[in-house]
Amino acid sequence: MTGKSLVVYYSCAGNTKVVAEEIQQQTGYDIRRIEEMRPRDLKGIMWAALGAVLGQKSAIKPMDFDMAEYDTVILGAQVWAGKTTPAINSFLSRANFRGKKVWLFFTLASEQVPPIFIDSVTRRIEGKGGKVLGSLACISKWDPKERAPLKPEEARDKVRQWLAHMGETANQ
Repeated sequence: MTGKSLVVYYSCAGNTKVVAEEIQQQTGYDIRRIEEMRPRDLKGIMWAALGAVLGQKSAIKPMDFDMAEYDTVILGAQVWAGKTTPAINSFLSRANFRGKKVWLFFTLASEQVPPIFIDSVTRRIEGKGGKVLGSLACISKWDPKERAPLKPEEARDKVRQWLAHMGETANQ
C-alpha cells in the first residue's frame, strides 16, 4: 500500500485489540485505540450491548491523531448482537473518511458477520467520502471472566493472508 496507513480500533473484551496489534506487528502501521471515557464493568458491558442494538453512541476520549495524515485506514470493531458498539458509532459519526481507502476487521462470537452489519458500517464510511475495499472477520469467544481469550497466534495466519489479499487488491 502506498501512503501512510493507520490501524484504529475499539476493543472491550480484548479480542479486537489482539487482532489490531497483530496487524500492526505485521505491517508497522500506526495504531490507535478508540477508548470510552469510562471503562465498563460487566454490568456496563451488558448496558452497552443493549445500546448497540438501539444504535446508541457513547462518550469516547478525544483521538490523538489527525485522519487527514492517512491515506488508508484499517478499522477494527466488535460485533455485538449484529450491531456496532456505541463507541464505534461515536467514532463513525466523528471521523472524516473523505478520500480514504478503508479496510474493516471484526471480531465476533458467531460464525459469520451479518451482511447488514457490513452494509451499515460501509454505508456510514462511504457516506463520509471513504471507500471500503474489504473486510476480515475473526471468530472469538467472549467469557466475562477471561477478557481476551483470542491469542495472537490464533489470529496470525488469518491476518497474514488478509494482508496479502489487501496488497493485491490495493494495487489493482
